[in-house]
Amino acid sequence: MKWNWILEAKKQVSEEKRISKFANGGSLSGVLVYPDTYFTGMSNLGFHAVYKIFNEELGISCERAFYPDKKYVEFFRNEKNLRSLESQKILQEFDFIAFSISFEMNIPLVVDILKMTSIPLYSSDRTDSDPLILLGGAVSYINPEPIALFVDAILIGRGEDVLPKVSEILNKRLSRNDTLVELSKLENVYVPSLMKLSDVNRVNISTSRFFSSSFLTSNTEFANTLLVEIMRGCPFMCKFCTVSNCFGKCIFNHASDFIHNIELIRKEIDINKVGLIGGSINAHPEFNEILEYLRKNKIKVGFSSLRADRLNDEILDFIKNEGGGILTLAPETANEKIRFSIGKKITDELFFSSVEKAFLNSVSHLRLYFMIGLPNETEDDVREIGNMISKLRKFKNGSKARISVSVSQFIPKPFTPLERERQEDLNSIKKKFSILKSVMPSGVKLSGEAPNSAMLQGILSRGDRNLSKIIAEIPEMSLGKWQKKAESLEIDLNHYLRKIPDDEKLFWKS
Repeated sequence: MKWNWILEAKKQVSEEKRISKFANGGSLSGVLVYPDTYFTGMSNLGFHAVYKIFNEELGISCERAFYPDKKYVEFFRNEKNLRSLESQKILQEFDFIAFSISFEMNIPLVVDILKMTSIPLYSSDRTDSDPLILLGGAVSYINPEPIALFVDAILIGRGEDVLPKVSEILNKRLSRNDTLVELSKLENVYVPSLMKLSDVNRVNISTSRFFSSSFLTSNTEFANTLLVEIMRGCPFMCKFCTVSNCFGKCIFNHASDFIHNIELIRKEIDINKVGLIGGSINAHPEFNEILEYLRKNKIKVGFSSLRADRLNDEILDFIKNEGGGILTLAPETANEKIRFSIGKKITDELFFSSVEKAFLNSVSHLRLYFMIGLPNETEDDVREIGNMISKLRKFKNGSKARISVSVSQFIPKPFTPLERERQEDLNSIKKKFSILKSVMPSGVKLSGEAPNSAMLQGILSRGDRNLSKIIAEIPEMSLGKWQKKAESLEIDLNHYLRKIPDDEKLFWKS
């Protein structure tokens, strides 16, 4: 079994086109771990960025590791020898292990990965002979408390700002306790054994650093696509969104710098497709210049969701010819009043006119993102989504263009204006999904996040250290298993989903 995994790991590495350099012989050895499969982890630009910082800028010999495929999970749990991708070295033999975690649903996988090593599960049980366990990524900005007891230090700031200071301390080779004391003195670093989350000195530093992929490979969601960050944050401040409310001021990558970076990479490898990364990317003031460069160089482009009020003929023409004809928009709700109340200030009239223009420009696939369970939403508001889709279909004018609808559930997140709101209960959400299916026009593909999964995400989103008692024993994200375990521990999971009174202190804020 071990040799099969090693052969597969070597094959994955051999199929990569490396862009970042590897720091052989660094004074520190580390392994950067994404708590999901290689396919998912290598689709995450933040993971690529931290790898680049460790190896190219800090001179740390940093390898990669991922959650193993299903067929190997039990083997590694039993053998306690999960290994790195590059050298197949056992994780506990590195000086430190750094987890990059982007989603709450990955939290139990971090704990399960630790169980695939001989490292004590809880930070309090580790000694100087154990690697230091670090955690960073999007979840660390918002609420890392459910996983706090399992890690030694949590990096809340941007990697390029925090990691140089952290590496200085690690290079001193102090005792574990002295290292943690020194780390706790840094801005944007949370040491759970020595402080509370509300004690962290959070400083949002909007540096003008933008990152791109460290590797190209066909074995990811964005096969052989160079991911490039063109902006950070979002200028629109939607009340439900962590991007605009948690990660600092919105800044843009200048078109000239973007082009310079692409030109440097093209000298090393061929680039056929670029994925533009950022919130509301067509809000970029030089978006058309970026598209024009890519068009001239015959580089295909993948888009994330675009703002309907920032569409123009140039963008639509590019989508038709270089973007695969796929346009993704996020109206969030069919109720204009609710849309404005959550900060998405786009009128129905503007949205309809944008879609009509898109179909006139031969867009072949319209993807729409909605949320249900928003504050003050009724069942009639959910039915109205079906009516909205029916109106949009008329703009197709007999074309074979497809419309697909993806629906997620509203989850109140810490540090957003809606952080105290109630998350709608499971039965109500299931009923709304059922209503949505019944009113969706024929021929429109409907997909959505499983209600049980959204419940668990909501619990983790505003969860505290009590959840560690569940996470330590149940690696699966199964609502039924969590509820059963929580009942035996006398933990009320609904406590994390309720509406929080205005006068109640939030543990994540000072």
